[in-house]
This record gives sequence, C-alpha cells and structure tokens, in this order.
Amino acid sequence: MGSAYPFGHEMRAVAIGQLLCAFVTQGIFVVLGHWNRSIVIGSGFGMILAITNFYFMCIFVHKAVAKAENKDVAGGQRLISLSYFARLAGLLMALVLLGKTGLCNIIVLPLPLVFTKPILTVYRAFLGRNGRKT
Repeated sequence: MGSAYPFGHEMRAVAIGQLLCAFVTQGIFVVLGHWNRSIVIGSGFGMILAITNFYFMCIFVHKAVAKAENKDVAGGQRLISLSYFARLAGLLMALVLLGKTGLCNIIVLPLPLVFTKPILTVYRAFLGRNGRKT
C-alpha cells in the first residue's frame, strides 16, 4: 500500500490477525474433537471474505474523505452508505452461496467477520493509530 491509500498498516494487521484467529479457531475445533475439512475450508473462505470486506471499506472511506475534503460532504456520506449496503449484500450472498455448497462449516464461515474489530482494537492498543508504538 503506497501513500495513495494510508491504510496499509491496518490491512497488514487485519490479515495477520485473521490468520492467527484462524489458527486459534482450528485449534479449538481440534481440542473439541470436531475438526474436519469443512472447518478448514470455512475458516479460509471466511478469512478471505473478512479481509476483502475490510479492504473495500478502507477504499471507500478513503474516497469519501477525499470527497469531504473537496467540499462534497453529502457525496462522501452517500458513498459510505452505498459502500456499506453493497458490501453487506455481497457478504450475505457469498455466505449463503458458500454455506449452500456444503463444503464450509456454517458456524466457522462467518466468524472471521466478527474478528476484524477486536483485531483492530488490539492493534491500536499496542501500536497506536499511526502504526508506531505509543
């Protein structure tokens, strides 16, 4: 991520955090004795969906901020709203389609979407907003 999009640190944190959370999820299912291929596939696809969702959210927030800086606050707000509904619809469609295939565990599949906020909270607590130690 170059200077054009100043969210590279957060993207890296979310990707690494999602990978760590996927390993923890796998470990929990191994300990519970319910680990199988559908857990791995569901966890993988869920992780991809969560990272992709966060990426597009960052892109659209960055564009909305640029609009607001150019005195088009209403346009920025519309862009955020449109982005939210488009991402939500896309996620819902992807989750339903992946769940219908039978390849993914339907409990593990949406879990990574829940992990993004705690990952960012931990990241900011340890490294601060600018990616530097506080």
